[in-house]
Amino acid sequence: AHWAGGRPQSGVLAIAVRPGDRQHSGVVERCCPTGYLRPRPDPWAYSTTQVVAMDPWVYRLPCAVTLLSCVVALYLVFSPIGLVGGLSQAFWPLLFAVAIVNIVVWSRAAVCNRAAGAVANHE
Repeated sequence: AHWAGGRPQSGVLAIAVRPGDRQHSGVVERCCPTGYLRPRPDPWAYSTTQVVAMDPWVYRLPCAVTLLSCVVALYLVFSPIGLVGGLSQAFWPLLFAVAIVNIVVWSRAAVCNRAAGAVANHE
């Protein structure tokens, strides 16, 4: 329960259930007794204050490529190309190719962001 003004405020389940709804009233009784026993005098309404900028992160694409390349690298290490069947001839070139793709994506992102004047969304 959240406290505001000295009284507990009802939780999400109590808000989602309409008063008098017989089908879900047991859920409110078990999960949010404060919302059932002492409901809010005024209905809850969502409001935004726009405190945080919701711009897309400038490094979202390079980070996604890095995460995907980590999955590919783990597959290479634990596949028959890598440690399972003994290091094959293709293991190191493929691992270096994954690293090169990461370097290229991150360097392009840095150049594009520098040209656009963005510094990690701290403009």
